[in-house]
Amino acid sequence: MRAPFVLLLFVAAGSLLAGCSAPAPPQQACTMMGCEDGLSVVVEGTPVGAYRIEARAAGGETRVRECASPQQCGAVFFAGFLPEEVTVEVIGGAQRSSRTVRPVVESVQPNGRDCPPTCRQARVTVPWPG
Repeated sequence: MRAPFVLLLFVAAGSLLAGCSAPAPPQQACTMMGCEDGLSVVVEGTPVGAYRIEARAAGGETRVRECASPQQCGAVFFAGFLPEEVTVEVIGGAQRSSRTVRPVVESVQPNGRDCPPTCRQARVTVPWPG
């Protein structure tokens, strides 16, 4: 009679221990924020009035942004433009500043590491002679 009792005790203990396992990790909720591939240009320093930013890829394609005032533009983003090498020129009145760089492209996941989308973006800073 003792053997069935001991067996029942082991089964009951096993059932209790199985219920004490670690909780499942919470599932990550992905947001729906989007992103685009592209190049950001930041002008370090501030032109006094209106200025223009030109980004020329080695080999031809050029993107342009006209800025009526320094407050209007801030960082300028050229969507769909990620050249291996780019010359960025800032033109304000009679002053010019340019820089040729090979932008460092980074993967960006605005909704979290395990959530889509994944975009490729780079950032270039051009000093303003002021």
